[in-house]
Amino acid sequence: MAAKAKTGGWPRGAPPRRQWAAGSSRRAFVTSIVGLPAFTFATRLPEAEALGLELPFKRMPDAVKFPRKTVNDVVAVSFMRSLYSSVEDLELVSMQTFQKEFWLYRQQVQGDYIAALQPLQPSVGDLTNSSYLDFISFCLFHVAAKTLAEAGASQSLISDFEDRVGSGILSRLGVGILDSSVVALPVNTEALIDFDEGGGAAPSPEAEAGSSAAPNLPPVDAALTEKLRVASASGPQALVQAWLDHLVGKGYALRASVSDLPPRVQTDLADNFIKLDGSSSFLVRVTGAATLWGTEYVEIDSSSKKYLPLATAFDAYGTKALLKSAGYGIASCKVSSDQKKDVTQVWTIRKS
Repeated sequence: MAAKAKTGGWPRGAPPRRQWAAGSSRRAFVTSIVGLPAFTFATRLPEAEALGLELPFKRMPDAVKFPRKTVNDVVAVSFMRSLYSSVEDLELVSMQTFQKEFWLYRQQVQGDYIAALQPLQPSVGDLTNSSYLDFISFCLFHVAAKTLAEAGASQSLISDFEDRVGSGILSRLGVGILDSSVVALPVNTEALIDFDEGGGAAPSPEAEAGSSAAPNLPPVDAALTEKLRVASASGPQALVQAWLDHLVGKGYALRASVSDLPPRVQTDLADNFIKLDGSSSFLVRVTGAATLWGTEYVEIDSSSKKYLPLATAFDAYGTKALLKSAGYGIASCKVSSDQKKDVTQVWTIRKS
């Protein structure tokens, strides 16, 4: 395949649709009738009790009450558009059904979330408000995980979902090509549902940023792309730090750092000696992320975590796509939260 010119932007256009056989079960059918999600439940709905359903109860994590930043509107909308369009592109469920389940789940848990957040009040409908973005993105991720589960998601499908979310974020934020030999996943730039009023399209990040580019085609941010390209030349840790610095500057988190971890080793049992396995690992620590609460919720819910190994950490989805765009293979990433202020990510990669 011919290499793409380095001066080009992130590949544009509608991504290839990917269809998977959706599974079904009597329980899934019954819960869909009463509008209940198949995973965690913050409340016991009277309709479910009337049907005699025994619902598992998962305690919500404590609300995040320390001050967090106001998230840049272009970044916040880009996150949500990328998540929604990734589900749409995989064609695992009709979007009418997906939107209905999203709204039902949001309605089910919103009261408990607002009560737990007292005396603070989330600015409902304002994606730049960290408390609201944290809540609404978790609801969308939760229903996405349910959709993946009902489709009998394999690791390949989960990875595809992650790649689409990450590539969508990079494209919508104007990240251009870092390595001309790597072809990135195309991105669906079509409109998204309005997460606050239940219909219509959310304003495009390009329009909010005052761009004069063609409709639905995010312009390449030359300064950001060059910054990431220069950092990439110094290695994966420098690249990820530059990416996180950009997000921190846009209000996504209070601070973020990348630190080295000891090289991975493997033991050759036949010859009884230890050798390096050619991979490298590093630790990412993000403090006060706008998705901290949602990541903690996924952390305590093993059924959701199985399908969302990167939890609701939008930065991690972007990191994965960014590393792959720079020619690095992702061996693994473990995301966890200390349920206080920090989300940690242990990345293990190797040069492709």
